[in-house]
Amino acid sequence: MINLVEMEAEPRPENDNRFLNPSRYPTIRAVYDRFLEDYVATHQQHGDMSANVPMSEDTFRRKFKQCYPHVKIPKTNRFAQCDVCFLLRGKMELAPSKEKKKLYRKQLHLHQENVSKDKAVYYSHRSVASCQIALQFVGSLASCFANCPVDRNCFYLQVHVI
Repeated sequence: MINLVEMEAEPRPENDNRFLNPSRYPTIRAVYDRFLEDYVATHQQHGDMSANVPMSEDTFRRKFKQCYPHVKIPKTNRFAQCDVCFLLRGKMELAPSKEKKKLYRKQLHLHQENVSKDKAVYYSHRSVASCQIALQFVGSLASCFANCPVDRNCFYLQVHVI
């Protein structure tokens, strides 16, 4: 548990609180599940195949609050949310039937896949573009010094034109 808090809880500059990432740990249940995974993995690694559940979820919650009162799980994400995601989640909550909820969940999943693909394309284009901009900058810098006989102030003008 100490590793989880030290490695993944982000400190806040305004106070001593630390926040777990809500996308990885949206609830205390997710933290408990991670604790169980680590516990079982540790016992299997040491050859103890009879790893029992170390404590119930209620006991875990009580111990977590007692040992780590400064670690919080934020109720909302600090980052902006996509309008489509927001609307589809709202529709899922208000859906009258399980079929409608399933339909909205499928639409949300499809939308998130498309957004991920768009981001991958964007980042691939961005890395290529940054290389091209750097080459253009170096080329214009060399031509500026070559075309500037005495007055070196034209270097600044050339850079701002790019």
